[in-house]
Amino acid sequence: MELSEIEELPKRLFREKLRCAFRLQASRAITVAERAKKAYDDDRAKVAKARKVLQDHANLVKDKEALERKVKATKANLSEMMETSDASIQAARDV
Repeated sequence: MELSEIEELPKRLFREKLRCAFRLQASRAITVAERAKKAYDDDRAKVAKARKVLQDHANLVKDKEALERKVKATKANLSEMMETSDASIQAARDV
């Protein structure tokens, strides 16, 4: 081995260690980024699910209100029919 080659060994070793450290840091950065993306995607899925639940709830409230209005109208019609029926019965008795 030549003297110049021997002098280059520490530089090569330093560069190799630097490359190894860079690859390790890059690998860690990629892993962290992948975890962050997965957490982001999971959170987006949770938000979408929550949005659907809220929309379903809003639809149920609207349906409930519509049914309550229908019940109220039906009660009013029934009350009117009962009054008409009572009047008819009373008229039949008077005859």
